[in-house]
Amino acid sequence: MKRTVFTFLYLMAATTAVFYWPRIMASFGNSESETPGTLAEEARMDETAYFALREVASVQLGYVIISYELDEKSGHIKKHFTNAVCPSPQSDPDQVLADQKIQSRVLHKQILSLRPQADQDGSGFVSGDEGSQYKDLYESGHLAAHCFGQIFFCCVVP
Repeated sequence: MKRTVFTFLYLMAATTAVFYWPRIMASFGNSESETPGTLAEEARMDETAYFALREVASVQLGYVIISYELDEKSGHIKKHFTNAVCPSPQSDPDQVLADQKIQSRVLHKQILSLRPQADQDGSGFVSGDEGSQYKDLYESGHLAAHCFGQIFFCCVVP
């Protein structure tokens, strides 16, 4: 039981670090470095859209892994997100910081490459709704690819 609780807490912390830490840090408005808010402005998109595309880019780059679990009783599918780049607690803090900066730059470039696809109205600006819809579409496609590739029947929900 104790091990299950620690595993759950670790997964919650990893998910928070990947998806929500940049948003939390952006709220402090650190002027010394680029924040997700300034990166979103530079990328010509709403901050909500930036975070939605960040989630997609994280999966595409392999920083986050999506897995699925079928609830046999209800037929519902549960998504699980796993952080694939979480550093070891024994890692050198300076190296971890350097690796995170590199990952952030690569992630930002991937987000920029997704912008034209997410900009549904062709305005050159990705709104929060467009970003959320793109993320939902990507996750649906990921689920379909997973189901058809491995477990065909899991996509048929009563």
